[in-house]
Amino acid sequence: MVNEIRKIYPDARFTLVAHGTRPLAQFPYTDDIVEIKYIRSITRRNLIDVPFLLLSRGRFAISKNIKTLIKIIKGSDFIFHNPGGPTMGDLYKSMQFSSYFKFIITRFLKKPYLFYAPSMGPFNDKKQNVLRRYIYNGAQLVTTREEFSAEYYKKLGAKKEAIVTADSALQHRFDTAPYEKQFDEYTKLKEFLNRYDKIVGITIATLSWHNVHNTPEIENRIKTSFTAFVDYLKNKGYGVVFIPQIFGNGKGNDYPLMKQYEKENCFVVDDEHDCFFQQYLISKLWAVVGLRYHSNIFSAKMKTPFISVSYEQKMNGFVKLAGMDDYLIDITELSEELLREKFELLEKNHSAVKQHLEDINESLIERSYKTTLLAKEAIDGYYGISK
Repeated sequence: MVNEIRKIYPDARFTLVAHGTRPLAQFPYTDDIVEIKYIRSITRRNLIDVPFLLLSRGRFAISKNIKTLIKIIKGSDFIFHNPGGPTMGDLYKSMQFSSYFKFIITRFLKKPYLFYAPSMGPFNDKKQNVLRRYIYNGAQLVTTREEFSAEYYKKLGAKKEAIVTADSALQHRFDTAPYEKQFDEYTKLKEFLNRYDKIVGITIATLSWHNVHNTPEIENRIKTSFTAFVDYLKNKGYGVVFIPQIFGNGKGNDYPLMKQYEKENCFVVDDEHDCFFQQYLISKLWAVVGLRYHSNIFSAKMKTPFISVSYEQKMNGFVKLAGMDDYLIDITELSEELLREKFELLEKNHSAVKQHLEDINESLIERSYKTTLLAKEAIDGYYGISK
């Protein structure tokens, strides 16, 4: 998103407001982003700020977090809701208050904002839906990255129409040269890949942060299924590369979890290389089995066949868009047997799947870039900039 928007507005300054204080290590920062703020997650403890925000129309607060947020919003010409997960729906209740504060302050301060192709919903909490409609109706633009979120949004009953595009990561064609150099210098990884004719990438998570699937039963399914699947791949002569999608400080880091699965046919990529290196690496793999959402996006983008393990609508929607329904596993049905079944189907149809991903690549890029074009239209329209 940032890279494509700054092509259109080369003099723009970007401020990223992120949950928590740990760095977004996967993000390849550049000089174009001149100011980056990290604030702690806004929770129920910040409700003390509500009367002050209401009385001051978003200009005054008590807590340091909200004061920081007000300062950032005041200094912005346009606010983008990031192309991420469904944080303002029922799935992630702990993050809802953060989103509400951001947009209520934004509306009070009369700052324009848009939704840049996130996932949304479900919206079953009728009391909160009043506030959700208020926020969505104030946006200059609402887009979603898949159809399932658009259906949730339609049932919400907001006045602003939602336009379906695609995940923002698909649109950006990055220069591979720096990542070829990084790969060449990553001697251990390069040597590992050279040892095998075929390498399967795997992304994994515990879902301990998920409101619905944070259960011992799901955690056990993930552990037993993938442990057995790694052994299965070993017996078939495949190498396995684990690719941490979330890393940096904190318990959300994938790297320590992946080290628990490591065997002699495995390599765990370090947690220092950014998202574009991961995409370059995926382009060199035979296939990917992804529980983490963006590993599947990266695979489709780099035309690498993949199997998706889905835990919410964002994965289901993308797999449907990509025409990869035969290679989807619902997290509640995950098992060693199902992983093997899908993998054997992929082995049988690998050439056809790869050709399919080649065939749809341009359409995915165009659909993703549509969000950027719509954002430009919204910004230019708001500020009266002629075409």
